[in-house]
Amino acid sequence: CEIEYLRDPRDGEFKLIEINARTWLWVGLAAACGVNYPMYIYNNVNGLPNDFPAAYPVGVRLRNFWTDAVFSSLAMLKGHLKIGDYLNSLRRDGLIDAVHDKDDPKPFWAMTKMLFKLAKGR
Repeated sequence: CEIEYLRDPRDGEFKLIEINARTWLWVGLAAACGVNYPMYIYNNVNGLPNDFPAAYPVGVRLRNFWTDAVFSSLAMLKGHLKIGDYLNSLRRDGLIDAVHDKDDPKPFWAMTKMLFKLAKGR
C-alpha cells in the first residue's frame, strides 16, 4: 500500500494524509524483499493464514527509470548531483526497476509511449 504523510508547518508534526491500499509500482520492492503483498491481501480477505518472513534483504532499492531520469537530470543541471555519482548509483547491487523487466518489457514500453503522449499534450 501507499501511505503518505506531510509535515504540518504550523506545528512541525507529520500528519497522515492518505492510505491507498491498491498495489502499484511499489509492490515490486516488497516482492524483491520476499514479501508477497498481493498474496497476503488475498489470504487476509479470504480468512486464510499468512506466513510472514522472519527476515528480509537490506539494501534493496526500487527505481522508476523515467522518474529517476527526469529528477536526476534536474539535480545534475542544478549542480546537486554529479553524473559520475548518478551512474555509480545505477551499478550497485540491490537495484530493481519499478517498471522495466527484461523478461516482460511491454509495461516499460507502454509507459514510455504514454509519457511521450502526455508530453505532446495528447
